[in-house]
Amino acid sequence: MSRIIDISIVIDDSMAVYPGDPAPRLNVMRAQWSDGSSSRLTELHNFTTHTGTHVDAPSHFVQGGKSLEQLELSRFFGPAEVVHTTSIVSEQDVPVVAEGEAVLFHTGGAGHLSTEAAELLSEMSPSLVGIDSLSVDALGEEFPVHRLLLGAGIPLLEKLDLTGVPAGRYVLSALPLRIADADGSPVRAVLLAD
Repeated sequence: MSRIIDISIVIDDSMAVYPGDPAPRLNVMRAQWSDGSSSRLTELHNFTTHTGTHVDAPSHFVQGGKSLEQLELSRFFGPAEVVHTTSIVSEQDVPVVAEGEAVLFHTGGAGHLSTEAAELLSEMSPSLVGIDSLSVDALGEEFPVHRLLLGAGIPLLEKLDLTGVPAGRYVLSALPLRIADADGSPVRAVLLAD
């Protein structure tokens, strides 16, 4: 039986968000029993399609790019390789990835991809590219890596928690929510390991 490794970050009021994005806020609307309610209900505020561990669709940065519902679900479920790198993912860090396989970069939580690495990945056509930081691009840049990879039709998986995950091959499940015309979606990303 496979071991399930949760690689999603926790969504709470104190989580890190991309600069300029709203911070989510959780509000308990009904507290079971304490206010006479028979159930508990939590309301989510400032929850965007890019909150927490999430997928970016090509339409996030590419005019006329595919939205999430236009992508095959198989892109978000299948073989994946976790690669440990330094904070900047270079061409030398990029493994040979077969078409239909995902690659996830563990940078220590604050890294990004170089444009050279993104160009190499766009030629290989992985099912998706993931990273354990807020963005595949360096903060403050004009999103060249987003434009390269999403322009090649490769979805991105950002804000992963790869702490303690050894480098190697896994099965990834990071299914997006079924949101109409979505440029992105939060996911519960997990790795299956033998």
